[in-house]
Amino acid sequence: MRCHPTESFGIWHSVNNKRGEGDFFQCPYTKRWAPKLAMLRPRGGRRKPTSGTLFLFVVCCVSLVHAAFFLWTRVATHRRLPQPNVPVPAPGKHANDSRRHSSSSSSNTNQKRLLIAVPLTDFDLPAIQDNLLRRWKEVGPACSGGGGDGSDGDGDDDLVEWSNVARQVVRWYACAADGSLLPAQTIHDQTVDGFATCVPKSGKADLLLLGGSDKGVLRRYGLVTGEPTLIGRQDALPMAGAARRGWCGITIGTDGKATPAIVAVDSTQPRLRVHRLAETGWQAEETFPAIGGIKAVAGPVGSPGLLLVWAKDAADLHRARWENGRLTYPQPWEQEGKDRKILALDSVGSTVWWAQRVGNDVDLFTWPAGVPEPKRTRYAELGGKVEQVVWLGGDTLLVQDAYATGGRLVRLQDGKPVVTSPALLAKLDPAEYFAVDVGGTLRKARLTDGVLQWLGDDLHPVDQVMLTEGQKIASYLPIAGEPGTPAQAWALEQGGGFMHRLQADAAGVMRVVESVKPPAGAVLRSDPVLGMVLVDQERIVRLSRGRPWELKLLESIDGRVGRRSGVSESTIHRILVTDLDGDGSEDVTLCDDRKHQLTALVRTPDALQRSVSWKVFEDRKYPYDGGESKDMVAEPRRIAALNADGDAARDLVMISQDRLVVY
Repeated sequence: MRCHPTESFGIWHSVNNKRGEGDFFQCPYTKRWAPKLAMLRPRGGRRKPTSGTLFLFVVCCVSLVHAAFFLWTRVATHRRLPQPNVPVPAPGKHANDSRRHSSSSSSNTNQKRLLIAVPLTDFDLPAIQDNLLRRWKEVGPACSGGGGDGSDGDGDDDLVEWSNVARQVVRWYACAADGSLLPAQTIHDQTVDGFATCVPKSGKADLLLLGGSDKGVLRRYGLVTGEPTLIGRQDALPMAGAARRGWCGITIGTDGKATPAIVAVDSTQPRLRVHRLAETGWQAEETFPAIGGIKAVAGPVGSPGLLLVWAKDAADLHRARWENGRLTYPQPWEQEGKDRKILALDSVGSTVWWAQRVGNDVDLFTWPAGVPEPKRTRYAELGGKVEQVVWLGGDTLLVQDAYATGGRLVRLQDGKPVVTSPALLAKLDPAEYFAVDVGGTLRKARLTDGVLQWLGDDLHPVDQVMLTEGQKIASYLPIAGEPGTPAQAWALEQGGGFMHRLQADAAGVMRVVESVKPPAGAVLRSDPVLGMVLVDQERIVRLSRGRPWELKLLESIDGRVGRRSGVSESTIHRILVTDLDGDGSEDVTLCDDRKHQLTALVRTPDALQRSVSWKVFEDRKYPYDGGESKDMVAEPRRIAALNADGDAARDLVMISQDRLVVY
């Protein structure tokens, strides 16, 4: 018989029946003949399985695999692991718990047993959470006399933070007398791969820093005070947007006593932040409501407790005062005239100055220390388009009109302004020009290309100060000295890498005599109330004479600990801390995330000593193949040593993947 498909319907039927018994059909699969059979099939031959059939088949297979895996996890016996030098209890009352996986019995008490490996959803964790979530760490030096070893001598615990802020990697929050945390102080500014604190039974805690410039090296530090220097005391205060003129120092009265404080503009909401400055550093924050859009603030020394506020597009300055233990809400300080606009607010030394446009005139206000009211000087007919003003001391101004590239030099002669446009002001950057208070005398200066130029009355350079070896100056700040002594100044290097102390030689040329590494900073400023302040985008740091906090290296541990001979790759990827041996002092556990191995370091009076190394339940799948994974997995992520089964012996508990593992 010969078969062919019907073109229109795809019906297979037979022709030329040799048996003579009517139409028969031969099945293409079994090759058997079926009488009087017609089958509908798609063109092209065999029928393909539908997508619904495939989906049902896959679901059945996955369900069978999951069921087999679940049964295997419930009956699998775990491998024995080497025992560290800590007592390990027998399974005890937990031997009959169907959810626990006990290792095979052994008469050797020096063998470590895996007592538990259960899903976290099946286990109650209140006791473990108390151990794992403890964040307060005691890092300060031991106080002389009295009980406790807090950083400020009152026995309170402090907080240490590992952050990703540039040049503020490890920050220390000291505990105040009232239990609050003082503003953060940076104690380590280099990038590290891991950080932890290790608290002994008594005394100050150690700081553990992993990696950094030397990968796989663990260093143990102690926090100590260094030798006193001119800028040894460094009181840091976190403050977003501090590089702008959104802060100043003022003197506030508390119980009849004048207290220095800093007032800063909150960049996120209309309010003012106040921190008092005490002997221990910055105190807790106080906040007070204020107007929005504040561009700058200033505190005149001649009027203690007064704060001048410059708001965006404001016609006049606003004033706030410290009264009855708070800052009053800023109120406008209205002046005479029409079409007024504030153009600048700043300070030079102990003098606060601001400029205000009144119609086509510009009024300059100067308020030096020791004067109860500011002095106003009018510069008539400078034009109604003046947008920026820089005071260079005396009666000299630099002005620049809106949308103009050049500037004009304005001086008073016989009470009338004299305006000139020197060629060097054809392209003016007002931020390059400023006045510098040198021993009570204001000198005109320009900082360009990292070189400080002293300017004459016509703004042409008459002298300059520069650093050696191609270094560039970012900020220049004279140091007040006794009469008859050589002039001195601080110069902040661009990038904030170093601060250089300059001193004039016999010829009057400023030379570098000392270089120190400061905290992170982009600008060096002088405030009449706070003194020398180092500023960057995230914080301000008050610098004064005193002893700095420093990290003293106590011990260095490299990757050879717990590593087999002939292996050069680093084996310390993470560090975990808990009291392994129950002596009251925290010990260290090194994690090798590539080989799934832990190494216990037990604290001794002098150092951390290796106790034992062992492999840990680490894989995501069963069975344990014992091989080395190509991908590093940060597991276990938490460990704690505690009495888990109530037999007075110490157990080791860890969270690995989705399970709680107890040894």
